[in-house]
Amino acid sequence: MPDTAEVWDSAPITSYADYRLLEAARGISTPTKADFDNRTETARIWLAAGGGLSAGFPMQDLMQYLEGMEEAVGFGWFDVNRALSFGQPPAIGNVLAGDFDAASIAAAFEARGFTGSAAGDVTVW
Repeated sequence: MPDTAEVWDSAPITSYADYRLLEAARGISTPTKADFDNRTETARIWLAAGGGLSAGFPMQDLMQYLEGMEEAVGFGWFDVNRALSFGQPPAIGNVLAGDFDAASIAAAFEARGFTGSAAGDVTVW
């Protein structure tokens, strides 16, 4: 979580989730969007396990994340291994960790009219 005046002034709420750890603890596999589209047993079990998680991204929005996320941001929901959320609406920050492909992310954001800028070693869109 950034140590900035804006974060502290918002009475920060912090939430962290490790989705791969959840799967390991429950002994389940990482599903795919196709698992959810086809309502497989893998999707059902993951949804039951993930539904008990009250950290990270709000799980009530999971189905929205599955539809169009890859086209919008260059990676899919199940590419996210961990999520840190902080702040209060309408000023929420999200930090995502996973094995993301920088070229796919760049292409998705450029397709939506964003321009990348260097912030140290990181491209910010």
